[in-house]
Amino acid sequence: LGELYQKDAEALASAPGKEAEAIQAYAKAITEFINVFAQYSASDWGPKAGLRAQEIKTVLKKKYDKDVKWTMDEKAIAQVSEASFRLADNLYRQKKYPEAIAEYAKILKQYPEGESSLRALANMLDAYIQSTDALMIKATAEYLGERFGGQNTPAMALLAAGKTYFDRKDEPMYTYFYETYLNYFPKHDRAAAILLTLAGLRKSAGDEAGAAKYYERIVENYPKDQAYPKALSAMAWGYFMATNYAGAVKGFNLYLPTAQPNPDKVQAQFALAESHRMLGAWPEALAEYEKLIGWLVPKNNPYATSAADAKKNADVLERAVFQRAFSYSRMGGAPEEIKENRLKGIRAYDQFIASFPNSTLASKALDAKGRMQLEIGQFDAAAKTFDDLAAKYPTTDEGRNALFSLIRSAMEVKQYEQALSAFERMYGNRDKFTPDEFARVGQLMLDAGQYPQAIEAFQDVVSRSEERGLLERALFGLGRAAFEQGQFAEAAKAMDDLMTRYPKSGTFYEAKFIQARASKELNKLPEAIAALGDIMKYADDTVLRNRTTFELAVIQKQQGDKNAALASFLRVALLADAKNPELTELVEKSLMEGIDLGMEIEDYQVVLDCCEQYMAEFPEGSRIEDARRLRGEARMKAAAAASKPAVTNAPGK
Repeated sequence: LGELYQKDAEALASAPGKEAEAIQAYAKAITEFINVFAQYSASDWGPKAGLRAQEIKTVLKKKYDKDVKWTMDEKAIAQVSEASFRLADNLYRQKKYPEAIAEYAKILKQYPEGESSLRALANMLDAYIQSTDALMIKATAEYLGERFGGQNTPAMALLAAGKTYFDRKDEPMYTYFYETYLNYFPKHDRAAAILLTLAGLRKSAGDEAGAAKYYERIVENYPKDQAYPKALSAMAWGYFMATNYAGAVKGFNLYLPTAQPNPDKVQAQFALAESHRMLGAWPEALAEYEKLIGWLVPKNNPYATSAADAKKNADVLERAVFQRAFSYSRMGGAPEEIKENRLKGIRAYDQFIASFPNSTLASKALDAKGRMQLEIGQFDAAAKTFDDLAAKYPTTDEGRNALFSLIRSAMEVKQYEQALSAFERMYGNRDKFTPDEFARVGQLMLDAGQYPQAIEAFQDVVSRSEERGLLERALFGLGRAAFEQGQFAEAAKAMDDLMTRYPKSGTFYEAKFIQARASKELNKLPEAIAALGDIMKYADDTVLRNRTTFELAVIQKQQGDKNAALASFLRVALLADAKNPELTELVEKSLMEGIDLGMEIEDYQVVLDCCEQYMAEFPEGSRIEDARRLRGEARMKAAAAASKPAVTNAPGK
């Protein structure tokens, strides 16, 4: 009946002069619709009648300015809305997604808001996802976020969509949905948990930097969420594992105050101390090790509730006590502060060895203790420490190499007398040490300028080893040490032996230089020139070629071939780049050699050119005054030579 009255009203409304009759017909229609809605609201007809009544009420107000006192309360509107979506919901449940989308779109025009509408939009979004309408998927997601940001139903709809794509392993799309959710619903109760999940996914993918960004968002925005301490811990550990120790320090300092006493907190505290150590912040590292030791030393401390926890913490305590002592060994300051810290370090190592005598770190502790004793001049005590090291831990690397460690440590602090004394003990018991150990000691002696001992060490290697790696190093070291010691024949012999055995040695160029210089010192100039020729044959490096040319010039000068020597010096002086740090000194020397030779052979133009170049390139050079003086002399002598009359042999003269 209501529909009949409404049709009559619409017909009258379009007819001229029938306004009053149209209003009466609309009134009858709305009355019928209201009655049906009131009496049958739970049926399929009730919501439709309520909807028609709403439509007529709108028409009467807009077209005829007539008010209808009847209104639908919020509960009734919700019922109507929910009933209106019933068909669309059924289509959605039947997976008839295109039909469901069309029905939802039609009803949403009438009911754009309300809980039923939000559920409809959520279903509509899923229907678009199932029908793979890429454009409408994102359009619907953005609409939900922009219009209904802050409400639970659309937030859950976006999360459900993200889960759908996560199950499909579609990373770009699930990331899009989770980020859209986080953008529009940052205060939703699951926001921090989603960030934590995303961080975990990035971490699993090996993207530590990406994970750190998610953890940082939790730390910055959700300090009261249960995910906060987890994010702090994960962020700090992520920085630590990525060797970003400055970031790790910041992260652990934030996390530790929030953490409960347990083995995880112990591990985090140790990592904080280690981060300071890796940054070279020794006072800070020491303080954190001390704090950790203070936690774990008391019996029945709250950081372990099981035997497994206690074992784990005991391992950490052992390392912390060791690193505490090591921190003292590295702390700087004024001389008296350094000595005080080393004394504390020695005592700390003693405590470590007493507490953990069977530790794998015990031999390292004795080794480090001995080195600190040498550093502060406790030579006898250091020697005893290294003897104890060899006696107590003979199967460890440190125990086997105790004497070598004493030599090395003494060298490091320039206590050569102690080092040489230890070397004599080592050399006197050569059969107890390997050629490799003598090769390493020989290198230490060579680097420290202790050439006689270097020669002895390398000679021992040469006499006992045929292993190329050792023999090659030993022959080269022997040749260098012998040359520096003035034993030129021995140097030349060692280098000849090296080049005969290993003509493609990695030390080829330096060996040939020493061979050439030793031959020059022995006045075997052809052999010296031949060695330099070998370098020039293969060298493609400008530094090597200029070094070789300079050495050749020195030999030519020694031969008395001044013109050839001058030409060689000038090749270096004029063609080498004086701005190259590896050639600067060579160019300066070549210029002065050119000046001196030019004066000797009275080639004053060469002298003038070299003096001008020297003053331009080396205004603060060691021979700048000589260059100025010789330039003046060369000018005077050149002028005097030019003023002399030419000598002729004309007849009758």
